[in-house]
Amino acid sequence: MTKNRIILYLTIIFIFIGRHAEAVQLGDPAPEINISEWVKGDKVNFETGKGKTIYVIVFWATWCEPCQECIPHLSDMQKKFKAKDVVMIAVSTEETEDVRRFVKEKGNEIAYTVAVDSNDDRTYRNYMEAFGMDDIPYSFVVNRQGNVVWQSHPLEGLEDTLDQIVSGKFDLEKAKVQINRKIETDKANRLLPVYRHLCLNTDEVGLIKAVGSRILSHGKGDPEFLDTFAQLILNTEEINRYEGETALKAIQIAVETTKGENASILSTYSLTLFEAGQLKEAIEYQKKAIALCKDEKEKAEYKERLEDYQNYLNEE
Repeated sequence: MTKNRIILYLTIIFIFIGRHAEAVQLGDPAPEINISEWVKGDKVNFETGKGKTIYVIVFWATWCEPCQECIPHLSDMQKKFKAKDVVMIAVSTEETEDVRRFVKEKGNEIAYTVAVDSNDDRTYRNYMEAFGMDDIPYSFVVNRQGNVVWQSHPLEGLEDTLDQIVSGKFDLEKAKVQINRKIETDKANRLLPVYRHLCLNTDEVGLIKAVGSRILSHGKGDPEFLDTFAQLILNTEEINRYEGETALKAIQIAVETTKGENASILSTYSLTLFEAGQLKEAIEYQKKAIALCKDEKEKAEYKERLEDYQNYLNEE
């Protein structure tokens, strides 16, 4: 692939990754489910269950290993919450016979409802596409009032969310903030390979900075991601030569968000200051990182770095 083709390809990815113009949002009435075949369990009707039943819709596929890893956990959750009128529905867009064969092989391992989407994949489109999602497994929770109130990977907060809903402690607004932050961080993570590839294989500084800025914009709500992003820049010479300023911006946001109380983030900030030639400030923040660090191995590494900074300062 020529250089120009690489740039064009990566630019297209850059433009389209991160689009999230949802047709449906958390708190909205749940879209209809349109099922061609109920492979396991009773047929579900949202209208019949309204006012009493909580539904969990999980999109999955028989060929998907992460989906298979979720099976025992979903079965356990269905058993745990069955008495609280929680019904889990696993929806696949595959051929009915493939799903039927898989479910038969699994037997009692699958303890929840399994369904095959309509021929035009309407349920998938009503949920996954409408919410801007494309990776499976992925789950949505419909509360007793018939509204979508949660979305996530099934193993990332689903059980806690169901606990909160059945106990009356669920906070929709808090959930929106949490989920939106996760979605934005996921967008940032998906752009990292594009960003790294551009830095290592082109000299298109304008595009590199644009992608870096987009990553920073998506990841700004997640200080741990910002820490990782800054370290990637600082520890990769080919990236650092272009993006030292982006690393500094990222870690400054992380420091502010954590109120200067995260040792790893402070140590990365110290390194960023060192790279920018601000030696005294770098030493100051490295000392703060050491004071906060609880892990003895990490603390020893921080002390070594501090010594390097002090030696460098003394040589000037």
